[in-house]
Amino acid sequence: MGAAKIRPRRSPLRESGQRRRCDKMIRLFGARQQSILASRESRRRHGPPSVDVVDQGVVPTCVPTALNGKPHDQWHAGVYDNSGRICASSLIERSRPERKMSVPFLPIDINLDAIEHIQGQAVYGGLLFNNFGHFLLESTNRLWWPLRERFSDYIVFQNTDPLNVTGEFAKRFFDLIGISERIIITTSAVSFDRVIVPEPSFVIQRHFYKEFRLPFLIAGESAKKFTSSMPKSMLTDAPGLYLSRRRYGFRRSFGEEHIENRLSEEGFAIISMETLPLEHQILMVQKHKSIIGVMGSAFHTMPFSTVSKNATYICRDFDINVNYFMIDELMQNDSIYIFGDCMSSESRTRYYSDDITLNLPSIFKFLADAGILRGSSRDME
Repeated sequence: MGAAKIRPRRSPLRESGQRRRCDKMIRLFGARQQSILASRESRRRHGPPSVDVVDQGVVPTCVPTALNGKPHDQWHAGVYDNSGRICASSLIERSRPERKMSVPFLPIDINLDAIEHIQGQAVYGGLLFNNFGHFLLESTNRLWWPLRERFSDYIVFQNTDPLNVTGEFAKRFFDLIGISERIIITTSAVSFDRVIVPEPSFVIQRHFYKEFRLPFLIAGESAKKFTSSMPKSMLTDAPGLYLSRRRYGFRRSFGEEHIENRLSEEGFAIISMETLPLEHQILMVQKHKSIIGVMGSAFHTMPFSTVSKNATYICRDFDINVNYFMIDELMQNDSIYIFGDCMSSESRTRYYSDDITLNLPSIFKFLADAGILRGSSRDME
């Protein structure tokens, strides 16, 4: 296995008309020192990312590892040669080297005599996640290479869903970037004459390359043909977009409907992303310069836009996930993080998955002081 020697094509990132800004502004209010320091750290790597090639490469189906006898948030996965040796760059980590999300099978666990061989070559797409946020950040991060090189053969994924379900958002994403007909999702081990393994262009809480944005820009351009299918209410001009989590049943934020009502009075568009097809989500994010919401994976749709955003995050956790800082840096956003007083006092001691009650007077005061709400702040108790 060695680094592929591939002549790079001209980057569509430059052709999109996106101008790189010389500075970015991330402001945090009420955050812990750890998050403040994290917001100042650049996580951009200057590329391009590397590419490995495995001749006679084998891609088995992924299998969850076990912790205390139960499935763990980790999988046996990756790409192997015909002797069962792992291609190290096909594994994935998060945040730090010891947090490995995929680990190798032992060679004896791969039955080399029971593998379907498909003639030709394939690109390893990595792990396929059935969670919207993880799909956007981790199941798209190797697609920069086949899109940049206009690769026309197979792209193979290992599905982490135990029932081998592929989310509708994933299907729509693959449609938008024109690769649906070439996707293989392993249900048993398969091999190819050659498997190309691009380096991930985004590693959660660690680093990113500008190439990560390429599939998003292509999908964003493709989504424009669906503008005529959008409801007329979504085509109306608005001063900003509020990303509602109110219809999402996990990690609820009580009181969010009052924020929606107040912003609606100001003319903001209010949407629940999970109720919209992906192409309409993309078009709404593209349409608005200012985006506000309780922090969640809906903000990860911003890379579908060619322009930077004014993003306001209402943070519900004690520490801020640096993935949001990474997206801000990638997009060169002007961003505000409201932290601390946005939670009620009874919510101070809690687990990550707990519901919370928002401190509405504090949130409204901040939004008014920041000029997002007109006039004086209102008490909403």
